[in-house]
Amino acid sequence: MIKIFFLLILSAVITPSQAQTIINRDPDIKKMVDEISKERIEQYVRKLVSFHTRHNLSDQNDPVKGIGAAWNWIKSEMEKSIPASGGRLEVKLEENSV
Repeated sequence: MIKIFFLLILSAVITPSQAQTIINRDPDIKKMVDEISKERIEQYVRKLVSFHTRHNLSDQNDPVKGIGAAWNWIKSEMEKSIPASGGRLEVKLEENSV
C-alpha cells in the first residue's frame, strides 16, 4: 500500500514537469523583432553622436547640431512609420515652458 501511495505521489510530481507548453507567437511581433539588427542600432547611435550633443540646454534651432537637430531627426524617423500604421500614429513635438 505504501509503495502504491509513493508511486502515485511520484507520478503526480513528475507528470506536470513533462507537460508540453504551447506558445502562440504573434507573427507581427516576430517580424518586428526579426528586423532588429546590430548594424541598424549602430547606425542610429552614430547618427545621434553626429549631433555632437543632445544636452537639453544645447541649441534647439540649429538644423545640424544640438538637441533641436536630434529632436527633428527622431521625429522624421518616426514619421516614416505613419503610413504603415494606417493613420493611427501621430508624431509631434510638444512645447514645454518651465
